[in-house]
Formats: sequence, structure tokens, C-alpha cells
Amino acid sequence: MPRKIQFSDIKFQSLVNYEKVLARLKPQANVSDLDATLYYADEPKESGFRILLTEDASFSCLYIKSTVKKTQTADTPLNTSLGFSVNWKTLVNIVRQYPESSWPNVVVTLSLNDDDTTSYKIDVGNDHISLPHIALSETALQTKEFIMDEKPQEGDAQFHLSQELNPKALIEEMTSSLSFVGDDDRVHNAVSIYKDKVLANDTRRIYVADIGGSIPEDKDFVSIHKRTVEIISMLNTKTTFGDALISPLGDRIYVQAPELTLILNNSSINVAPPADEDLKSLAPANILFSIDSAVLSSAVSFFTTFYKSSDKRVLTIHIKNDGVLLIIKDSGVAGFSSAHVEKFLDTGTILGDGEEDFEFAVHQDDLDEFLNIVIKASGKNPPPMVDVYVDNDDDHRAMKLSTVGRSVYLAKKN
Repeated sequence: MPRKIQFSDIKFQSLVNYEKVLARLKPQANVSDLDATLYYADEPKESGFRILLTEDASFSCLYIKSTVKKTQTADTPLNTSLGFSVNWKTLVNIVRQYPESSWPNVVVTLSLNDDDTTSYKIDVGNDHISLPHIALSETALQTKEFIMDEKPQEGDAQFHLSQELNPKALIEEMTSSLSFVGDDDRVHNAVSIYKDKVLANDTRRIYVADIGGSIPEDKDFVSIHKRTVEIISMLNTKTTFGDALISPLGDRIYVQAPELTLILNNSSINVAPPADEDLKSLAPANILFSIDSAVLSSAVSFFTTFYKSSDKRVLTIHIKNDGVLLIIKDSGVAGFSSAHVEKFLDTGTILGDGEEDFEFAVHQDDLDEFLNIVIKASGKNPPPMVDVYVDNDDDHRAMKLSTVGRSVYLAKKN
């Protein structure tokens, strides 16, 4: 049953647009390095082909529009799909080798021959490229179709991003919160959405943004794996928008953008966000002092050049009666002198009569991240003031910085 399908006038722009997004996946190869499926569904309105990538329990489908020319015998069954296992990076690299002006000249051909052999060819003008591949059975293709068509009904999803009042603002806060998610993929690896806030935390910091989502009444929060948040953020541009639905069981997240569908594993999330009562107990209820966020950011950044590359960038904060002293301390190496750098912030009188000075340490990077988020969010407006909540009570294990719309809790190190 010989058959040949040619794709021409291929709109490779969608491949280029989503190349970085799809690079976040690690597709599995069925045989050798054939880790993608180039797939054509023989349907009346079909005007292109799909690239399917599979990674553990995650899947993606990129639709690439083109002109389709079919050559087949009369006994070929109607609506017969055709798919080959191919190498994803090889296809991307070939497209990248040619300027965009050459893309209309690219012809991709999939062939099933009389002698049961197959071919996968890419022709660009006088250049002819034949590539390794394996033809997939109709059953295998139907299985892939079933997986990609699996999507929760509107009312069944735990969360539906496009139905939020301000989805882009929610995405921006979810993206900001990634700075406070740990590097370990096994724990603290997700962002949590509540009805009134977005929260991310690990063992030393907690970030809270005052923007919530529409989640089921019987749930305190829903969580989205940090990689999925990164992907949604990458799709949140001026020209595209990455919609997302969380499956009824919360184990999968369906991400949709023009010509791209992703089904991403969400079952590996491992988070333990603090309850409201826990947050209240971490820091004192009263503000110790307020300071311009830009002034504090400049002071904190001052120390960056004094750290060694191997240092943990710990910043000591000494609370005095008349201001705040920022310090880095380096005991040095035997035979060399130590380093001690101080910078004073004049905040006015902040301690009451009889209160003693005290000091603690935090990670400079955490301060930097929060202040950068605050200043960036202010846009063209003056950077806002930051309220600082901290005291010398051991029961209050964190310093809290708060401004309009967001707060951070940083663990104190004595």
C-alpha cells in the first residue's frame, strides 16, 4: 500500500517561537535517539503536521501549518494517519541552518514504499537530506492521539487560568515567586495558589503576593510545579498567552497556546506551605522601621563585590538605636587578614528606651530578589517604601519585609 505525503510552504515560525519552551522538556527516545513523532492526521480539514514529544508522564504537541500533497493508491483506507519517529533536535537544527527566506522552499516527505521500506526526506532547493526514522503503527498513533485529546471539562478543572479576572497579573506573581522556590526538584518544588494569595517557600524564605485564584471551595490551595510555572511564564508574551487547567486530581496540568498543547506532570509536587497562623508567628506584629526600597536595594547591592565566589553571601544586620548597620564578616584564611565591611543606614530612632542593640544574619540574595521584584513592579512610579518587622525575640524566627501587594519572610540566623 504505497503512500507518500509531502509538506511544503511550511510555517516553521511556530517551531522557532516555541523552541525554548520545548527545550524545557527532556523527550524520551523509543529507539536510538528518535525522540519525537512527526505525525500527520489524514482528516478533511488537516493542513499541516504535528510534532509530538513524550517525557515520562508529560507530553507536548506542536502543530505546524503547511500545504499538504498526498499520493496514495485507491485501496488506502480513508482517514489513515501516518507518523514517523524522528530526532527532534535534528529537525530544529536543519530549520535553523537556513534563513527564514528559504523556509518556503523546504519540502518534507514521508513515504511508505511498495517494498515495505520507508523514507523521511527534507529537501531545500538543491540540498537533499535523508534522515533516520521508524514508521509507527496505526495503533501507536491512536494511543498518542488519545493522550493529547485528554483534557478536563470546563467545570471539572481544579483551576483554569484564563477564567481569572487578571490572568497576566497572576502569571507575573507566580513567576516572581519562583525566586523563592528551592533548587531541589524533590522538595519545595511548586508554587501554591490560594483564594487570596500566591505563596512560595523553602526552608529559609517565604514569599507571599496578595493576588489569589479561583480554586475549589473544598481546597485551601492548589499547587503548580515550578517547571510548569516557568513554561507558562515563557508563553505569557505580548503575542501569546499560555492558558492552563489543573486536572480534577491535580496530577496533570494542561497548558495551551496558539498551535501548542502541553500535558505536564504535576504529581511530583512536594510542598508544605505555612498556614496563616504560622506566618503570623514568624515575625512581630509591629513595624520596626520603614525605608525606601530603592535605598535599601542600593545598600544591599553595595556588598556584592566583596563576596568570594564560594561564599554563601550571608549579610549580618545590626539593629542600633539610631539606624541599621549592614555587615559582611570574613574570618579569612590562615596567613591572610580577615575582611569586615560595614554600611550604615540612617533610619532615625527605631529602638525604645531600654531596648538593646541586636543583630542577626540573612542571605543577601534573598533580600536582593525581593527588592528587585518590588522595584520592577513599581514600573514608572517611584519605588515604594518597605516596612520591616523584626525584633530580638527568639520566638520570632524571621524578619518580614512588606510593601503594597507582597511580603517576604527571611529566616534569621544568629
